[in-house]
Amino acid sequence: MSSELSANEVIKIVQELKALERRFGGEKGLINHLLQISENLNHQHQDIYNSQKELEDLFQKLQDSKNLKLEIETLKLDFVGKKEFDDLTQLVKYINGFKTFITQKSNEINNAYIKLNRLWLEENEILQRIEKLEKNLISKVLLGGVGIGTLLTLTTVGIFKYFIQ
Repeated sequence: MSSELSANEVIKIVQELKALERRFGGEKGLINHLLQISENLNHQHQDIYNSQKELEDLFQKLQDSKNLKLEIETLKLDFVGKKEFDDLTQLVKYINGFKTFITQKSNEINNAYIKLNRLWLEENEILQRIEKLEKNLISKVLLGGVGIGTLLTLTTVGIFKYFIQ
């Protein structure tokens, strides 16, 4: 297996490195971009944690309201006045609204997880590209240097042979 690079391969690697440099404003820009992604991931993680805490509180309130509903159902009411009936109706509306709120919060958490996963994938993709370019550049520069050194050595030996003979 030949480990020498063609001129086209070297040009392609240099062009990719220049494209990354332009895209991110150099190495510092790329590092800043990765730091921003990391910071976004941390914020998303905190948002998810806060939403989970909110959901825990909401589920506790839901359980409390279910217990209250059960207590109301078990009461033997002989006579329910208009005010009590309105209060019960209002409680039922609150419980139904609460279910909608729980569904909305669940959707927000799911969307945050999706966004978090997308950012992780983007960060991994960039890191893999950088790693690949570093490996390619280092190996190709070293092999190119060895090739140039060999060529210069052979040329020098050939010139000495020519003049010595």
